[in-house]
Parts: sequence; C-alpha cells; structure tokens
Amino acid sequence: MSRVATIARGAAGLAIVVLLARTFVAIGWLQPIVVSGGSMAPRLLGDHLVAACRACDARWPIDRHATQPNACLHCGDADVAIVGDGEADQLLVRRVCSLKGVRRGDTVVLRSPEDASKLLVKRVLGLPGEEVAFIEGDVWIDGQRLVKSLDEQRRVRIELPHEPGSAWLPGRIGILRGGDRRELVYCQPLTDDLPYNADVSRRLVPVTDSAIEFELSPIGSGQVLVDPGWPADLRVRLGWFQSGLRSLQVFRGVTLVQHLPLPTGDRLDVAISTFDRRLVAAVNSAVVASLPLTQNPMAPPKSPRLVNDSASRIKNLRLYRDVYYEAPPGVSWTLGADEFFVVGDNQAISRDSRHWDAPAGVPGRLILGIVAE
Repeated sequence: MSRVATIARGAAGLAIVVLLARTFVAIGWLQPIVVSGGSMAPRLLGDHLVAACRACDARWPIDRHATQPNACLHCGDADVAIVGDGEADQLLVRRVCSLKGVRRGDTVVLRSPEDASKLLVKRVLGLPGEEVAFIEGDVWIDGQRLVKSLDEQRRVRIELPHEPGSAWLPGRIGILRGGDRRELVYCQPLTDDLPYNADVSRRLVPVTDSAIEFELSPIGSGQVLVDPGWPADLRVRLGWFQSGLRSLQVFRGVTLVQHLPLPTGDRLDVAISTFDRRLVAAVNSAVVASLPLTQNPMAPPKSPRLVNDSASRIKNLRLYRDVYYEAPPGVSWTLGADEFFVVGDNQAISRDSRHWDAPAGVPGRLILGIVAE
C-alpha cells in the first residue's frame, strides 16, 4: 500500500470515529461537559491559573483562587509567579443505562447529593452493599485492604517531578565508579501534597506507596538495582548476561525471596510499585512478580534509588505516587443496595462522600454517566 493510500485510509478512519462520536452525542449516548473546579486534579482540571519558575522555566497548574504558587516543584526555587490562565478540560460522558455498568475506579458525573442543581466529577471507590473505610491512606472494603491491579494503579497514580539534576541526583556512588556504575537518588520528599493546592494550609503526610518506571536497553552483561523507597530493606535486581540469560530477583535485606526469568528483546519497559502494601514488578506491561509487603512502623522514610551497574541505557525514568486518602480515624460507611461511595482524586480539597452533610452513599439515580477514557 502506498504512503498516500495509507494516510488516506488513516484519515478516513479518524473521520469515521469523529462522525460516530458526533452521532452518539446527537442521540444522547455521549454528552460533552466542561470540568469545573479542581477536586480531580491533576488528572482533570477546571479553569485554573498557570504558575511558572523563572529559574528553570517549568510550568504547572494551580487553583483558580490561589494568590501565590509554592516554590518550584522541579528545582525548588522560590522565584515563581502566576503567568496566565489555563483552560478547563472538556470531557465526553457516556450515559449510564444500568448501574451494573458502573465499576470501581470509574470516573463518573453525578448530581450533588447536597444540591441537585450542581454536577460533580468524582471517582467511584465503593459499590452497593459494601463497607468502606480508609486506613493509613489506603481504601479498605469489607474489612480488607483494596489492592489495585497494575492497570488500576496507572489510572489513579500521580506523576512526580522527574528532571535529572533536580529531582534525581547522583547518590553516594557518584556518577561513575568502576567505569559504568551510576546511582540516582530521588531527592524530593514524597508527601500527599499537590502543587495545584497552592494556598491550602494543611499537614502533609509522608507517602510510601510509589512506582518507578523506566526503559532499559540491556547491553552485554550487567545489572540494575531498584530500591522503591519502601521503609524496609527491599530491593529489586534486574540482571542479564551475554549468554542471553536474564532474571529478576527480589531481596529483603540479604535474603532472596523471588527469582524469575525476564523476557528477551532489545528494550524492556520496567515498572516497580509498592502500592497498597504489595510489591509489583512488571516488564513490558506483564506482571512478573507480586508479593505482600510489611512495614516497620519505626523505620525512617527512604528515598527511591536506582543503580545502573552496566553500560546499558536507561531512558524515561519516572516516579509516581498513589493517592493518599484521608478520613476521620475509626470511621466506616456502609452503603445501601443502590449506593456508591465517590471521592475526588485531589482528596485534600474534594468535598465528597467522606464529608457531605447528606448520607455518604450516592443513590444510583444521581449518577448521570461515566467519563469516556
């Protein structure tokens, strides 16, 4: 097929998708809405302000009503200013024909239980008949900690600054030792804060649920060591040899607890997370290791760390954290047969099932649709 024909075919496919979307809007299956407010930040934003750092030129969104941004989240410099307005996100909402189609983790549009004239955008955490609680930032359902799958983690995770030389700095090993050994340590504190919440005065909570992702192109023989920052001596080692053998090993201290083969290929997309008290290691989006974690309450917080003991290249190094949910201690909510528990991703400022004067459970009749992703 010629290049012109390929382009024409792609354009025709896009036109069909656009036509279908417009048709679904016309007949009411999809409904466009504009986001208002920041309770789903940073994923979804209403009208907002844009802050900028004069030192490193970084830009980021902040609340519409903020008067002054916090220090730069990338380089830490205090020479920052508000430089303009940001546009609100526009969404397509799929109408709900049956409540059976509403799943945990869905982003939904609903009428406020406190004022039915207001539309809200929230995430569903609790389903009909369940008991919902929050302990140490995690969601608990019917007395059990909710453990998210890798895909579910990626739907809610919050990306942290990742620039080399500011967020990631050389560790005690230095840039080079022994020729190829390089160590990077994440130097910024991991808390439940969001740069969006400028002017919000609150106690910040240290967060230990993190995820490191990077692209690895193995060359010759070598290894990469990853310490995800869990408050215990936990390490993941990815090793490879010129013979073609590859493995992933998980250590607790000096004890090897898992040893698994790695796939072949010139590039490996690696993801290692400690969300929901569980270590998950994935390669090329396939989970290769998963085991529960325990935490020593006396252990001090640690910084995520990565050591590249090889000549191989690591690209697109990223760090994420989980949403840390706050709620009154010892409180739980039991949902009715057609009720849902909803919370905003920007949980620090979101008014939702945890805080409403109305009952916590949202009646299904108030849920208008699911945000198309």
